[in-house]
This record gives sequence, C-alpha cells and structure tokens, in this order.
Amino acid sequence: MAYYGILSIAFPAQSGSTGVLWGAAAIVWAVVFVARAEYSRRTDSRIFRRDTRPRS
Repeated sequence: MAYYGILSIAFPAQSGSTGVLWGAAAIVWAVVFVARAEYSRRTDSRIFRRDTRPRS
C-alpha cells in the first residue's frame, strides 16, 4: 500500500494514480497498519487480539 501511495504521489498524471491526497492516505494507512501489527506482536495486548491459549 505504501508503494502504491508513493507512486501515486510521484506520478499523479498517470492513469492508475489516485492523486496526491489518496496517495498520502495510502502511505499513512500502511504505516499505521504496520505499527499496530508490531505493537500487537510485541506486547500482551488484549485490545488487538484475543487469548488463544487453552483454559485450564
């Protein structure tokens, strides 16, 4: 998504480009997605994922 956003900003006149605004939104979305995934992976976050361990 970030790659698509960068290309949309770099080449706004191309036919597949979504323009600068949506390109920037795609980059922001990709950064937030990766940050959230890393936060969820590194911490014991019950907000972002549920406990899959079997209950005793």
